[in-house]
Amino acid sequence: MNLSLRLLLFALSSAVAAMGAEYKIQLQRRATAGQQFLLSARFQETHKAAISAGGRALPEQRTDFIVEVDSFLKILETDPKGRVLRASCTISNCVRVEGTYKRELLPPKTVVMVSSEAGRAKHLVDGKSPDSEVARTLALTIDFSGSEPSDDEIFGTNTPKKIGESWDIHTEPMVLLFRRQNLNISAADIQGRTTLEQISRIDNVDCLDLAAKVYIKKFRPNVPQGMRVKTTFGAFRFWGKFPLDLALAPLEENMETSFEHSAQGTVAANLPPGTLKGSFLVKRTVTRRYF
Repeated sequence: MNLSLRLLLFALSSAVAAMGAEYKIQLQRRATAGQQFLLSARFQETHKAAISAGGRALPEQRTDFIVEVDSFLKILETDPKGRVLRASCTISNCVRVEGTYKRELLPPKTVVMVSSEAGRAKHLVDGKSPDSEVARTLALTIDFSGSEPSDDEIFGTNTPKKIGESWDIHTEPMVLLFRRQNLNISAADIQGRTTLEQISRIDNVDCLDLAAKVYIKKFRPNVPQGMRVKTTFGAFRFWGKFPLDLALAPLEENMETSFEHSAQGTVAANLPPGTLKGSFLVKRTVTRRYF
């Protein structure tokens, strides 16, 4: 048997073994003081509102921004449950993008100290409290507050799973998550499943590829008082690469949330009756590269 055939048979046998194995599903990982890694985070938020009144389309209202933060992060202190209490971040890139306009919010080599106080993240920039724009940017990209409910409570399972297996998400914790974002959604209107898609390797680390898809059939958007909601739909996607080594946090995490609605009635007192179509999109990506 030649070498190429032996290597092929070995690869096939390894793949079959991986398919038959069961893996513990754990999204949240215990952190350890002294861990250090490169952290890259990208957050995008888009709002759109299209209004027509009296058969005439009005200019679309749109807000759209992206923030990007790259840093070298070192965990300084954790609690007995492995939650981060203090960490230092040395910024290499921190920008906000709106259309074609990019602004630097923090220069390279800026040191950000992150701490968790009463379940909320606190950031100090070179020892001082940042302005509101920088504070929000850091809250969206570098957050170790360990807010509840956890990813495991929503997307996880206590039962080991094989590659290709799926399980229902837990809707009640997700309702709580949405309500904290001022979205009135009931558990009966949420459907979703998590899937263990495959085993992959990134930076020589074997990872579980987990993905969740959630659909929200109905929600209550905020519309002008004179309007009646006609249609609503929402979707939530979550996917990432979770190391088999439970001492490591996810190497990649991605989240995408989108909501759409339409309404009819009086948009404003000075306009004839019309229609309103609104949408809201949020995307967040985080990657870690350990040393």
